[in-house]
Amino acid sequence: MATEAARDRDDNDMNYLTALVRASHEGHVEVVRVLLEGGADTDFANESGETALIRAASAGHAEIVHLLLRAQAGLDLADAMGRTALICASHGGNSEIVRLLLEAKAATDPTDEHGRSALFRAARRGHLDVARLLLQFGADKDLADSTGDTALIRASFGDHVELVRLLLEARADTELADKDDATALIRAAAEGHKEVVRLLLDAGADREEMDREGQTALLRAAVEGRIQKPPQKLCIKLFFNE
Repeated sequence: MATEAARDRDDNDMNYLTALVRASHEGHVEVVRVLLEGGADTDFANESGETALIRAASAGHAEIVHLLLRAQAGLDLADAMGRTALICASHGGNSEIVRLLLEAKAATDPTDEHGRSALFRAARRGHLDVARLLLQFGADKDLADSTGDTALIRASFGDHVELVRLLLEARADTELADKDDATALIRAAAEGHKEVVRLLLDAGADREEMDREGQTALLRAAVEGRIQKPPQKLCIKLFFNE
């Protein structure tokens, strides 16, 4: 009986702890408030390593994030995949939550298991306002992931024109290259992203830089253009009309 009672107590304790994580994810503000007032452990993590703050940030629940921050929830705790609340909020493009976390002094440059930072995530998905906030709070604009991609390379590849402009204004390094030695200019030219190519050339990107196969941005655009892709043909003109 004593063993069974102890097991029931442990189950109840676990339910109480996971209740905060679940309520935070599902957006139940008043439940979260009651649990916090009852002394719930803000930094308890579920089996995936996710805390209440990480789940709330991922789901976009700004009011709950605010409550958890007031309760001194751990800002920079990461889940099993290395994602912090800031990385999750940046990935989702929630600028309100990103601002809350940054103003609470969240670290700007932790990276997940793939080496991807909050700024990288924002750039990859084209979240301009989030990227601007991260840069304002000192995020490393040139941090590369495990494949060598930087925020500028990913934004260029994704044709996120205004985000590329923002990164260039922040003096992101145009000559950094990925694991295939492809720079942002090479990646943009290969995809036929005319406006991005124009921005990179205007910023002084090296048009003679070659990737691992010995191809420059112009050659990559020409190679892709051979299969009748009009965007690449427009890119090719940019290398001669200056």
